[in-house]
Amino acid sequence: MKFIAIITVLICCVSMFRINRESKIAILILGSMLFSLVNVPAVPLHSANMLLPFSFLLSELKNLKNLIKQTRHTIIWNLTGVSIIMVIITIVTSPHLSDVTNIRYFIQYELFFKYFAILYAFWSFGKDENSIKATLKYTFWGIIILTFFGLLNYITKTADFVGTMLAGAETLYAGDTSLDVNESFTYQDRFRVQSMFVNPFDYGYICLLILILHIYGFTQKKEKKLTFYIVVIGSVFGIVTCGCRTILLCAVIGFCVYMLIAYKLKKKIKYGLFMIFICIGSYQFIPAVQETTDKMLSVFEKNSDVGGSSLEMRTIQYAAVMYHIQDSPLFGCGYNYFNIDLGWGQGKEYLKDSRLAGLEGVVMNYLLERGFCGLIFYLIFYISLITFCYRNKQYSRSIAALGLSILTVYICFANMTGELKSVYPTLLIMGYVIKMIYQKRIFQNTKLV
Repeated sequence: MKFIAIITVLICCVSMFRINRESKIAILILGSMLFSLVNVPAVPLHSANMLLPFSFLLSELKNLKNLIKQTRHTIIWNLTGVSIIMVIITIVTSPHLSDVTNIRYFIQYELFFKYFAILYAFWSFGKDENSIKATLKYTFWGIIILTFFGLLNYITKTADFVGTMLAGAETLYAGDTSLDVNESFTYQDRFRVQSMFVNPFDYGYICLLILILHIYGFTQKKEKKLTFYIVVIGSVFGIVTCGCRTILLCAVIGFCVYMLIAYKLKKKIKYGLFMIFICIGSYQFIPAVQETTDKMLSVFEKNSDVGGSSLEMRTIQYAAVMYHIQDSPLFGCGYNYFNIDLGWGQGKEYLKDSRLAGLEGVVMNYLLERGFCGLIFYLIFYISLITFCYRNKQYSRSIAALGLSILTVYICFANMTGELKSVYPTLLIMGYVIKMIYQKRIFQNTKLV
């Protein structure tokens, strides 16, 4: 299985030099679904999701000047500048980024394989909405593969793909360093399906992201009913079985945002009443739905029996973060402070400040390691995206709905669990949204907002 995965990644890398850009970006998105654990030996960049964008950039090297020119005077150019400034400030103010090797790895991960994803997508998608068809096709097969391994994981209670890709490694996620990675949740009271990810939260998130993308594709008549229904079944399986109440809450919020933006008032009322009826009926007559809903709502209970985060826990975490940055509130304690100085990188039992728990939230992480300065740049990046989509919704309600729902889901997820692997696929899809908004504005010959 490991050999097949490596060969598949290498084929995808080579294909970057022979296929069109719309297929290239589809492969990058597919990679975020399937290849997060695949490492290719004997090459400088081992991670598949680093090799793929690197191959993409190499394949477009001859066109780079024109691509950069296309990006100027757009929000993408400004966002790229914000992310570069954010990275420079972090390097200057972080004690653990003092040598060339660490700085190089940080720049690679933070820029080229994270924030620049929106740039790659903006370059790759074409001049009309049909350019999403390749991505819909690739992600359809991606969901089938994810669901296959998810079902296998659900039946056997072991994550075989994860175990094969990380053979010999030990898990830190479950808090027991004696377990192999494929058994992280086998003996836990709360079993979670991981499918092809170490963290089941990532599995649930990518399923939700792809489901929203296909809802957009189906409603815009970009794919057939059978294809859409298969994606819905596979995605919902992942959203439910990952065992993450945050994902369930994100799904509800994301779908509501999509419906509110995409449809006019009469349809909103009709679909809203229909969803309320379905939700009430499901809660009353389907025990699994009732149990899942109760778990999701337990986040608001002070003394809940359900494991996980609560509002009280978050208050304690933020108080602990403020304590740690009291001597440097502007720039924080530096990148990787939580993993190295506070011991989280070695496992829960080595954490030096138990009040922080898992530091579950991107805002508290930025405050701790990058201070208020880093947090402000982070907020500028995402608020700019939200504002751009909302201001331009009159030119395409469906595209604005896709962008705003994706951003809402990301923000909720990142602040309830932490970013994990959510940024890269989110920004790849947002690149399509931004590109299509610009194309709609150009087509209608109006001045960009």
